[in-house]
Amino acid sequence: MQLLARDRQDDGKAGWVAAAARCAARGPLPLHLQGVLAVLSERLRAVLAGALAAEPAVAATIEEVRLRAGCPLFLRWGGGEGAVVRLTGGRIGVVAAGRTVDAETAGSVAVSPGVLPIGPSVDLVRSAAPLRAVAPPAACAAIAPVIVEPEDIARTLELATSCSLYAVEDQLRRGFLRVRGGHRIGVVGTAVTANGAVTSLREVSGLAIRVARDVAGAADAVVPFVAGPGPEEVNSTIVLSPPGCGKTTLLRDLVRQLSRGGVPEGFGGVAVAVVDERSEVGACWEGRPQFDLGPRTDVLDACPKAEGMLMVVRSMAPRVVATDEIGRAADAEAVREAAHAGVAVLATAHARDARDAERRPVLRALLAAGSFQRVVVLGERLGRGTVDAILDGAGRALVRGPLPPGGAGGAGGCG
Repeated sequence: MQLLARDRQDDGKAGWVAAAARCAARGPLPLHLQGVLAVLSERLRAVLAGALAAEPAVAATIEEVRLRAGCPLFLRWGGGEGAVVRLTGGRIGVVAAGRTVDAETAGSVAVSPGVLPIGPSVDLVRSAAPLRAVAPPAACAAIAPVIVEPEDIARTLELATSCSLYAVEDQLRRGFLRVRGGHRIGVVGTAVTANGAVTSLREVSGLAIRVARDVAGAADAVVPFVAGPGPEEVNSTIVLSPPGCGKTTLLRDLVRQLSRGGVPEGFGGVAVAVVDERSEVGACWEGRPQFDLGPRTDVLDACPKAEGMLMVVRSMAPRVVATDEIGRAADAEAVREAAHAGVAVLATAHARDARDAERRPVLRALLAAGSFQRVVVLGERLGRGTVDAILDGAGRALVRGPLPPGGAGGAGGCG
């Protein structure tokens, strides 16, 4: 009640948390966003629901919700980032960082991140003080960022862990939590160590909720180069990009299309085993994938990549093994073992392009050995998930982009 009372102290009208709830009641948000809202504290849940209901463009492409104690509630979406704010009259909006605010826009009914941005002279991301629009004082409309309280973080952790931090201790010591729907929550605070190893986290001060969003068709431009020409032939493929450019989203759709078959024409579909160490590809909950990975796909969830790849090769007889974010020597050895067994590998890795990948000893060795017949490079020139290039195993360009992101709305989610 203390939080709500503080939030209502602006203009004597109905509390803006209640206004946010009314705004959200205009219509249901997409199912994957309801899963994100479910783990937020009740206060932030009402606020974010109102903001997303008022901003369909943000809701359609939201990628991250960031909670930092004492700082504004911050969002990242396709093409932008900004803070959730309270406007006059108890209205809730989203303000993009980077430009200036005029009083007329600040007082308008509809708030758009493209129209209502914050000027470079005001650092809204770090400011907890109310801001004012750039206009004569009498015409100014108050804008106050929604501040994340320590109680919000504590309550969000309770909801995300079903009030049992002990049950997720293994995840927590690795700095993240998995929640229903495939969303991942990054966690920072004070590390608890024993014998030089992190055993847990305490005094949690920040959460980064990565929003998982399935994009059917994200791999449309890539599948013809990975599948075929034979009815069960698959080229081992590595997908490279910087963080947040859609690697996992493309990998997920590639798995689904290879499992289903039919593209390219004559490709019959193959058995795929996914080794999903961080539960981001299949988004397993209670052992079952929440995303559609195709009818011939098996998922080994929460298992270290290197060990998991060898396990599924020996036990599940896959034609293809898929895994996310390789980079350790043990991962490379597992890739080589799979190849020796006649199994194709689909993998992702952090790198700007093939040249950048070659600067990393593990990836350089795999590329030099011809472990991958296809190298797909993603970027953001036409939006997240843009295909910048598709190379063969010798580094020759098969496609030079940029090709637009595949699927409705482009790539999104954890990737």
